[in-house]
Amino acid sequence: MSNHTPPWRIGSVRYLNAVPLIFGHDQELLLAHPSVLASDLHTRRLDAALVPVFEVLNHPGYCIVDGVGIISDGAVYSVFLATLPGETALRHIALDPASLTSVNLIRVICKERGMSIETFTEALPDSLPATGRGVLFIGDQALEFRRRWGDQFSYLDLGEAWKSLTGLPFVYAAWALGSWVEEAEALAEMLRAWGRNGVSAIPQIVEQQAASQRREAQAYLGGHIRYAMGAREREGLALYGALLEKHGRINEKPQFSFV
Repeated sequence: MSNHTPPWRIGSVRYLNAVPLIFGHDQELLLAHPSVLASDLHTRRLDAALVPVFEVLNHPGYCIVDGVGIISDGAVYSVFLATLPGETALRHIALDPASLTSVNLIRVICKERGMSIETFTEALPDSLPATGRGVLFIGDQALEFRRRWGDQFSYLDLGEAWKSLTGLPFVYAAWALGSWVEEAEALAEMLRAWGRNGVSAIPQIVEQQAASQRREAQAYLGGHIRYAMGAREREGLALYGALLEKHGRINEKPQFSFV
């Protein structure tokens, strides 16, 4: 490997859960919503991006940086279906369109649970549940919704639902590299190093949050969210891909590799 570092074009999400993966970096980054990053990577405007894993599963040819991701092994806290308390006849689900992974995960969970949902529609992040209608929230918008509304609504945590369904962790986002990237192994190791450094700095990241939100941030970053991707996480990722194919959410069997 040469000592030259290529001018890689890298993108990451703006969400709090991604901060430990980019904390203290010394590269120029594009910060954007997950769906924007997926589009920019697909059209080669980026060389690497922290993307929803649906992007990797839906488009062949990407390399996934092994060993690191945004993961939960049970409740994730920031990806949930909000409904009215006691809701028993859910017919419609409004979807926060920011993450393709979560939008398709709720569809898979509903199918596997035998839930007959009449319609799925895109929604503004501040849409509220109503009779017969649930709303999917993700990321920082989800955290803010919990702070604002608390137990006025019920929450189906998608990480918890996936763990109950499969017994496996769920990978929400991963670093994906385009097949055209030069010195991909060097880039992957750099991104893993960012993750190692950032996870060790979680106490510092928590202290940077508003005082009223530090306890929540500690529980979230230091508990609900996990950043190490190993064999069980890879198994969960492969199963998600298989279920997407089973339920017609992707056109062909997922094809990806790890670097």
